[in-house]
Formats: sequence, structure tokens, C-alpha cells
Amino acid sequence: YGLKLEPGFTIFRDYKGKHYTARAVQGFWLSDADSKMYGTLNELNKSIGVIGAENAWIAWQYSERSGKRHPLSQLRDQIYIVRRGA
Repeated sequence: YGLKLEPGFTIFRDYKGKHYTARAVQGFWLSDADSKMYGTLNELNKSIGVIGAENAWIAWQYSERSGKRHPLSQLRDQIYIVRRGA
């Protein structure tokens, strides 16, 4: 997806009243909830109980050093995004 992250880059989200975090490790997401590695954001989403269609790129966020939050999708290179349906 044209996204390169530093090892340890942390993302987070809240789901059903719980706060979840995961870190980038060797091309995978290491979930702090269960200490397992996931190859995609959708797999990471499923691991916390998300059922059904959801844009995980928007649901998972990161923080700037200033503390401002952004959806992970903002870091993606737009030329690699495949749009479904119109």
C-alpha cells in the first residue's frame, strides 16, 4: 500500500468500550491485546471482535508527536488505493 513504518510504530483504536493498540513489527501488526502478529489491518480488526465490513484504515489511528490523532489511511500513498464500486 505504499506505506513504510518505523519498527514499533504504534496504532490504536477504541472498540466496544475498550482501547486497543498494536505495533508495526517486521511487516506485521503485533497486537498488544493478545501478543499475536497479524498480516493485515482487517485480520487485526477481527482479532478484537470486529464483525462485518469496516474500513480498518480509518478505524485504526496514530498520534503525531503533538498528540493530534489521525486515521492510519492518511499515511497511505493514494496511488496504491483500489476503490471498489462508485
